[in-house]
Amino acid sequence: MILLPLIGSVLWFAIGRDYGQSIDLGSFGDPRRREASTSGEGNVGEGSTERELAALEREIERHEQDDRIRRLEAKLRARPNEIAPEDSKN
Repeated sequence: MILLPLIGSVLWFAIGRDYGQSIDLGSFGDPRRREASTSGEGNVGEGSTERELAALEREIERHEQDDRIRRLEAKLRARPNEIAPEDSKN
């Protein structure tokens, strides 16, 4: 029973872990390291995160509008007919 969590964590590290693409930056003094750090590769994730947040905010706003419409429709259905039809007088 004690070995089960240990085996699970070893399997997770060995098989299930998602490793990103490795980038060869060379040794410590290699000029490619400085070029890679200033080329803007680190900013790629920020833009996608901002796009995802903007998409989530739009989705939240759309759901709030849909909820508001549903509440107003329910309010209209619950309201008694205040206007009598003209045709029923004849």
